[in-house]
Amino acid sequence: MSHYTPTVDRNEVERALNLLVEGGEIFEIRTVGDQKLSGLFNSVADAVNAVAALDLAQVSGVYVTLNPVLRSKFEDNPSRQNRLSNGTAVRDVDIDRRRWLFVDLDAQRPSGTSASEVEKEAARRRAEAIVRVLRDDFSAADEDGSLQPVEAWPEPLIADSGNGYHLLYPIDLPNDDESLGIVQGFLRRLNSELGDDAVKIDTAVSNAARIIKLYGTPAMKGDSTPDRPHRPSRLVAAPDSFTPAPRTLLANYAAGFAPSPCAGGQAGEVRRPDGPGVGPESYRTYCRFVENFPEAVGGSGTGNKNTLAAAHAIVRFAEIDGVSDDQCWRLVQHYNRTRCTPEWDETATRGPDSLRRVYDAALRRGGYSPIPEFFGGLDVERAERQLSDAVQRKEDAGPQRDRLKYGGFTVAELEAMDLSIKYLVEDLLIDSQPMVIAGPSKSLKTSLALGLGLSLATGTPFAGREVREKKKVLMLSGESGLPNLRATLRRIAASRDLNATACEDRLRLEPTVPSFSSKRNLLDLRATLEALRPEVLIIDPAYLAFGGEGSENVFAMGEKFADLRSVCRAAECVPIILHHVKKASAAKRELELTDLAWAGWSEFAGQWWLISPQAPFDGRHHNLRIKAGSRAGSFASLGLRVEEGRARHGEPLDTRLWREEWIDYTAAEGIDLFREDTLEADVRRVLAILEQADEPLSENGIRTFQEKNMRGEKVLRDEPLRDALQTAELQGKIEVKHGRTTTYAVSAGVPNSSH
Repeated sequence: MSHYTPTVDRNEVERALNLLVEGGEIFEIRTVGDQKLSGLFNSVADAVNAVAALDLAQVSGVYVTLNPVLRSKFEDNPSRQNRLSNGTAVRDVDIDRRRWLFVDLDAQRPSGTSASEVEKEAARRRAEAIVRVLRDDFSAADEDGSLQPVEAWPEPLIADSGNGYHLLYPIDLPNDDESLGIVQGFLRRLNSELGDDAVKIDTAVSNAARIIKLYGTPAMKGDSTPDRPHRPSRLVAAPDSFTPAPRTLLANYAAGFAPSPCAGGQAGEVRRPDGPGVGPESYRTYCRFVENFPEAVGGSGTGNKNTLAAAHAIVRFAEIDGVSDDQCWRLVQHYNRTRCTPEWDETATRGPDSLRRVYDAALRRGGYSPIPEFFGGLDVERAERQLSDAVQRKEDAGPQRDRLKYGGFTVAELEAMDLSIKYLVEDLLIDSQPMVIAGPSKSLKTSLALGLGLSLATGTPFAGREVREKKKVLMLSGESGLPNLRATLRRIAASRDLNATACEDRLRLEPTVPSFSSKRNLLDLRATLEALRPEVLIIDPAYLAFGGEGSENVFAMGEKFADLRSVCRAAECVPIILHHVKKASAAKRELELTDLAWAGWSEFAGQWWLISPQAPFDGRHHNLRIKAGSRAGSFASLGLRVEEGRARHGEPLDTRLWREEWIDYTAAEGIDLFREDTLEADVRRVLAILEQADEPLSENGIRTFQEKNMRGEKVLRDEPLRDALQTAELQGKIEVKHGRTTTYAVSAGVPNSSH
């Protein structure tokens, strides 16, 4: 990273304290280093001022208490109120209650040094894994034996400590010995299952008076070197609101498991099956049954849940039929290799990706499944039929790779595969990559998507390109509303001599867009796709699905993209996202992928349509350039002219016009045509400027007039402006007066350019 000068970020300190401390609570600020100071505060503003005034040459770290301090401690120490001075640090007995459960993640490194970038990245990845595992944790059981929802664990506050990462889960526990035991048990189990030699989960941070890094202050451990630099600490992500984790959830997790109503045993005890085992034919039947369990797809909310449920069901086999421990483990491995994407690590005994950890968790609970569909009865005929279908699909797909997670394919295997590109719309839409349709505001993104959906659903051409077969399309559009969507669809269909009802049930319009920040929404979307089986999913607009916290963070966006890709891959549908471009790019004549707003979008887009208006929208006419491309190498350059009428007062929306004209600029002659169209558009623009100015203007005057009066539009200048002026003069549309300065004016009798 670039050289960092240690400073206090006042805004970040204020933001951190406002999140960590409830209004009016007492908290302690403490420094370490040559100057050891502390103070008790009930004012965030006073704390920010005190921290900002510190001499960082004398201070190596600034910290804040994790939990609120007793008010009596504040009142008994007036000399330490809302100021930093020499004083005794608060003790565990001075803490009012426990408000945060603190998970401290640091990669193993030499003592007294800052972390390297590689070490810090390892801590970040482990923090993400812990959030994912706890989000999908099924430790808490209801009285009837079913398990609580996936969101039983609240979302944590995530922070970058400078050398590692912090997770702070909201809790509400008294400051007593029982709560201390719960926190200690939680951290010990978390470290035993998800910590390892590379990244340590600190189990010594359970005391009530624990202090943590005050985010917004620097991390300055050891000397700052290029490989191990000092860095700022900061908040990474925080939910909109905090809901404390239920005490029963914390206690059950800390105990190692939630006692099963279907099985006895002590908390934390791993009771291995002691059955004699079953014969080869019965074992093969169990294998076929396992192959029909629900899939476990990482990032979709089903990875941990379904794998744990499968392990429970397999343990149940041991209880009922005497399947041995070795056979149970092999069946769990079989589920992993046939139904898990990506596969779990079968060799590790601990860590977030350890399959053995999941199997041991199932053994602790005994044999019952948290998901009812795992116990629908052993229907061997159905299992064999589904197995036959699965085998056929694998044969159709060609040779598969070995079970090495990153083993790859040999060249011979690649040559034997059918990896040909399959177009849904010739040159414009392929069936294997996520797509982004992007453009500035009011560039017909929604209308284009509706027109595409209409063509796919009816099997009719789009933009003059062949649609090879009818496809099912689900469009989630959260801005227009159903009346506008229906009216626009009807108008587009009528312009193509179609009736919108020709779509039958192959085009569905939904007027809401879920936020993918919620795993519950992703589960609902997955269920919707599984039920409706669309081959194309259109999401309009992107900001409703992907907006909010983290939209400028490529790592946060990468997780959301991975979630959507996983859901769509499981449902075998192509996602198409309608997105906007940066404000600075809105007036460009030709957009690039780098013009997409927010982080990570150009990397996410496997195929794209970039829409560039070639002239300002006048309320009736659109003149668009559409550049289409893909990672597969397809390319098309199109022009689209659309005339829309205005609905008269009191008339239905679908009485408006829709006339569309597509121009193909892809071929060489098409490129020349595009240049001609662009030149004509520039001529019309020059005429409009001269009409508005109502006086002769020089070339420089035309540029200045645009800058003052046409903000937000690209300024016509240099060679394009001179070409437009020369063409307009040759066409007799402007008069040129030569002198010390050449000026231009609209010729008499030339019709107004807006007509």
